[in-house]
Amino acid sequence: MVRGVIFETDSRLTYTAQELRRSDNAEVIRIREKDDLPKMQRGPWDFVLLPIRGTADGTVELADGKADIRSFLEKLSSDALLISGVETDYEKQLSCRYINFQKDRTVARKNSEYTAEGILYLMLRETPRSIAEYTYDLLGDGNVGSAMHRLLEKLSLPHRWIVRDGGKGKLALEDWQGMIPSEVVINTIPAAVIHSCQFPEGKPDSFYIFDITSGGKGAGQKVKEKPHVHYVCAPPLPGLVAPASAGHLLAELVERMMPESGRR
Repeated sequence: MVRGVIFETDSRLTYTAQELRRSDNAEVIRIREKDDLPKMQRGPWDFVLLPIRGTADGTVELADGKADIRSFLEKLSSDALLISGVETDYEKQLSCRYINFQKDRTVARKNSEYTAEGILYLMLRETPRSIAEYTYDLLGDGNVGSAMHRLLEKLSLPHRWIVRDGGKGKLALEDWQGMIPSEVVINTIPAAVIHSCQFPEGKPDSFYIFDITSGGKGAGQKVKEKPHVHYVCAPPLPGLVAPASAGHLLAELVERMMPESGRR
C-alpha cells in the first residue's frame, strides 16, 4: 500500500487525487484547507504532491490562507518522493527524493499542449474581435512556445515566431525588440523581454500581451501600465482548461514513480 499527501490547491490536483484514490493500492490524504493539516500527522508517507507552484520557503497557499509546512517536509524520510511543478532551492535541499514534474518528458509535452489550448481560450476571452482579424507575435520556442506555434499553424493564423538567436523561419529577439509588435503578443520566455518603448501610443487596447511566464516576468511594470496595452498574466492554464487531462498525467506520473500504487 502506497500512502501519499496531495495539496489540492488546483483543479487538476483534484482529479489526480480522485484517480489515485480509486486504487486498491493507494491511500491518499487531500489537503485543501488549514483544518486538513492535522491529517498529515498520520504518516509515514511515500509521496507528497505539492501545489503546482511548489514552495520556496516551506509555506503553501491553501484555500483559506498561507500554511507553514516546514516541519512536515523536513521530517519526510529519505525514501519519500516529493513532487512539485517548479524547482526551488528549498525543495532541493530537503532530505527526501525530489522530482520537478515539468522535467518529465511525457508530462511536459502534454502539459504544453494543454497550455497552448489555454492561451487560445484567453485570446478568445480577452480580445473583442475574431482571432482571425489580429496579427500575432509568438515569443519563445521551448515546450510551450513550440506547442503554441503548432496550434497557430493549425488555425492558419499567420505569426512571427521570435526566439533569442533567430533561425530558419524565426526572428531574433533582439531584432524584434527594435520593432513595433503585432497586435497580439504571446510570451513564453521567462524573462523581462518586452519593453515599453516598443508600443507606440494609440487608442485603448491597441495591443494585447498574453504573458505565460510564471508570475508575469515577461514585461516590466511600465508596459503593464500603458493604457493602450491590455496585459494578461496567465494563470496555470492546464488546470483551467483541461484539469481532468492534466490530473490524469500527474496520476500516471505517481504510478510510474511508485508502481505499487497502480490502479485497478
